[in-house]
Amino acid sequence: MKNDLGEIFVLALNYFYKKYKAKGGTQNKMADRLGITQSYISAVLNGSKTPSLELQNQLANILYGPYEEFLVIGRRIKNGLDPEIIIRDDKEEGVETLIAKLSHYVVDHQRIEKDLVQSRKKFEDIVLTSSDMIFEMDRNFKFTYLSGKVEQVTGRSVKEMLGRNPMEYLDEDERNRVQKLTDESIRDHSILDCVISVKAGDERKFRQLISKPIYEDKGRFSGFRGVYKDITEQVLTQEKLEYESWLISEAMKSVGWGGLVILDKHNKIIKYNGTYKSLFEIPDAVLEENNPRKTFDWVKTKMLDPDGFIKTSINVLSKPEQFIHEYDLVGGRRIRRIVEPLFREGELAGRFVIILNILPEGQIII
Repeated sequence: MKNDLGEIFVLALNYFYKKYKAKGGTQNKMADRLGITQSYISAVLNGSKTPSLELQNQLANILYGPYEEFLVIGRRIKNGLDPEIIIRDDKEEGVETLIAKLSHYVVDHQRIEKDLVQSRKKFEDIVLTSSDMIFEMDRNFKFTYLSGKVEQVTGRSVKEMLGRNPMEYLDEDERNRVQKLTDESIRDHSILDCVISVKAGDERKFRQLISKPIYEDKGRFSGFRGVYKDITEQVLTQEKLEYESWLISEAMKSVGWGGLVILDKHNKIIKYNGTYKSLFEIPDAVLEENNPRKTFDWVKTKMLDPDGFIKTSINVLSKPEQFIHEYDLVGGRRIRRIVEPLFREGELAGRFVIILNILPEGQIII
């Protein structure tokens, strides 16, 4: 805070914070009420961070009262006057003194107005460029402000939604779930961040709600302010990935005729089935650690020719090519290992390994 208004704000802020602290107040308590971090409060107090005009008003209201009177105290401190003594408006001061005092108010108001214009322009720029719906609602959860992205996000017009409670558009179960989260946010003075499922015709749409509860000077809840975004594509993509991952996992479990392993490009195991584990009697601890070297060290103890196994394995993993090898195991068993490289956009992304029990003649044991 390098300007004059910023300086007198910090002077007043520190003056009244000392009084607040003497009554048991802390930076953490202020941060909780405002929904910001304690470190940010500390930075504002030492002048290294410049709060928005809205936050300055909130800080003034918590520590003292009206913002303009708050600044008067800061200016008195800057001018070396006792902040506890009210300036007497008597005739002895004369017209020049009165004009000088009034000029301070004029300058402060001009700077406040300038800050308001700049803050509004920044807000308008954010609203215009954002793909999200920005909103404000009252204590009855009815929309009082909506940005122009309403139709893109919700499929409804601003006119249709202003003055409406968004809970009206939810199924009963979803409405009860969101209401519970909302009540918790109001009670705990915490940010509400949740994904909402909305029925749109025969389809399901998913929205992310991120909002902050607003409180009046006396701590009474007065509404919410936040953003509402359409995340249907992201949710459906995530569900598809989870479903496909489940299918792969279930398919691998169901294959009992061979060991199946998926490796990433660093040769760490991504997936494996029970047959792979049982073929080599690999302990859970080794699989959980997922260290390629330790896994090889364990498997080679099952090989009749461990050095030959390690040599071919190093060769296999050093080249993005298909390999097929057969090995004799301790105890008379024989296996065939098939390694298939997996590519993504022309680059090696991992490997798929199949391990089969075979007879000496080469037939697969199922």
